[in-house]
Amino acid sequence: MGKSNTRGAKRRGDLPVTLTLSIPQRAFLLGLLPGAGSYVGMRARRELAELLSPDPDEAERAGYRDLGGGNAAWNPLLADGVIRELAFSKEQVELLKKGLKDASDNERLSECLLDVWDSLGIE
Repeated sequence: MGKSNTRGAKRRGDLPVTLTLSIPQRAFLLGLLPGAGSYVGMRARRELAELLSPDPDEAERAGYRDLGGGNAAWNPLLADGVIRELAFSKEQVELLKKGLKDASDNERLSECLLDVWDSLGIE
């Protein structure tokens, strides 16, 4: 993957945490979300998945294609340059942290997510 576009997470009191993420980072984060859980957890997961998913303009600019079955592809020469600043609630940040920690524990953490890990202050 190319150079990460993630900047440090911004926190201002109780306001959301913001991260600037590329299409590949967002796609890898989508893959780390839980597939099952409680009703409340799955509602939070759904909202997070919608937030992380590329909008039609971003998908076109990145050469993004949905391959079905939870798989997607993008043009790596374009996708790293398609970035967006996203605001995450406290609950969404906790879901992201859990997914990143689980991926690390299972040796499935992608290099493009290292900056996200650091920005979220995961220890």
